[in-house]
Amino acid sequence: MSEPRKVILTSHLSLGDCVVFFNALRQLHLSHPKILLDVRTSADEIFENCDFLTPLKEGGEGVETYRIDYPGVHLPFDQGGRHFQQCYQEDMEEKLGLKIKMTELGGNTITLSQSEKSWY
Repeated sequence: MSEPRKVILTSHLSLGDCVVFFNALRQLHLSHPKILLDVRTSADEIFENCDFLTPLKEGGEGVETYRIDYPGVHLPFDQGGRHFQQCYQEDMEEKLGLKIKMTELGGNTITLSQSEKSWY
């Protein structure tokens, strides 16, 4: 049996962009649950309680690292512009060489810890 694919995805944009990146990452995980995923972002705290991430070492054996962006998002919709999440997913598809099925646009944005849930 072959080793699972190990992928670190990076996005060092604003907090709001990282929240949308989280949603695209979830779609990647749902489409390809055997891939071990980790992230490096400008807002790593929003990923702390994410149950589908695996701590991976950059430069580790077999670990791939890709910078993910959202090309095309600034185009008007009638010229091919799309939602941030769709653009993130398309960039992931291109760089990882796979298809991601979008089951949800937006959705359950971040995972809170039990302590954080108790605040409300």
